[in-house]
Amino acid sequence: MDSDGYYRIDNEARRGMVRLAWAQFAFGLLQVAAGVARIILVPLAWGGEAASGLSLVPHSAYTLCGLVLCAAGVLNRHLTLHAHTRLRPDGIMVHQLRERLIPWREVTGVRPRLRGRFQTVEVTLASGRSTTLPAPVSPATHPAPGFEPLLNTVHQWWWYYRPASRD
Repeated sequence: MDSDGYYRIDNEARRGMVRLAWAQFAFGLLQVAAGVARIILVPLAWGGEAASGLSLVPHSAYTLCGLVLCAAGVLNRHLTLHAHTRLRPDGIMVHQLRERLIPWREVTGVRPRLRGRFQTVEVTLASGRSTTLPAPVSPATHPAPGFEPLLNTVHQWWWYYRPASRD
């Protein structure tokens, strides 16, 4: 419980995901370095003459892809370190890039879901859409012992705070 009476669930599986984000960033950085080196070395390969614009296009695209990969790694690292779920009496506060409140009256179901290498919690909404919560998360290969109790906590909050008309 937080000091304000809310229940905060952090992503305990983040250690592996942060390593993955750093690897993504490092690979992007290597790709940028290789692209810049090619842009510099292409004119030298032409005997010191300026290379035509067409010969620089693939190397520039390679460099741009590396920059995008670096940015994606930084974004993934930010999301894995700062994303959390907060249970409140008025709903579920999902904090990823921005905070979003999912009112309990909109929630029609809470269930575990396997997404790639991780087991997550999925919330089904009254509109029929579903949302995956950023926490709790557990590796699928080695389930964390704390995942089931946290899933049950989300379930209990939903049962307690949902409107009585659905009972």
